[in-house]
Amino acid sequence: MSTVKAYAAPSATGALIPTTIERRDVGPHDVLIDIKFAGICHSDIHTVRG
Repeated sequence: MSTVKAYAAPSATGALIPTTIERRDVGPHDVLIDIKFAGICHSDIHTVRG
């Protein structure tokens, strides 16, 4: 398992907050991608808000 940084929506009305999540180990049929940068898009906000 590895710990990675992420953003979470604790509620439909709250702000996205930084958090950490546990990721399972990469398996023999998985592809590991090293992501350097990522962002939040407007559709992510709509999904949180329902």
